[in-house]
Amino acid sequence: DKNELLLMISNQALVIMVHNVPFFVNTDLSDGVWHTLCFSYDSDTHHLNIFIDGFDWSIERDIESSGWATSGKMILGAEQDFRGGSTSVVMDKFAYFVGDIANLNIWRVVLSKEELRYLSLTREI
Repeated sequence: DKNELLLMISNQALVIMVHNVPFFVNTDLSDGVWHTLCFSYDSDTHHLNIFIDGFDWSIERDIESSGWATSGKMILGAEQDFRGGSTSVVMDKFAYFVGDIANLNIWRVVLSKEELRYLSLTREI
């Protein structure tokens, strides 16, 4: 199975993969400084909006998809490499996130660019 959404850091760039299609954000998030990342994906318009510390890094092109899966597992801090059987998830032991995650929020609605910018600047949810 593919990852619906995957965020990772590779060569000091943020890589966002939507349905296994990579998008690169040329900013270093592994610099030892706390960062605020806010993003939204609209499956109707296929637009991906990204704000990091108040700066707009939105993807300019449409991201084609067949929509998000409405069931399944949400995995934080590790990349799902493949599924082993119907209920188990197998992961590479070297593909885990090392660091801190705080204030994770998930909405069922698409946030506007103004809302994303505000949240990425204030850190108040």
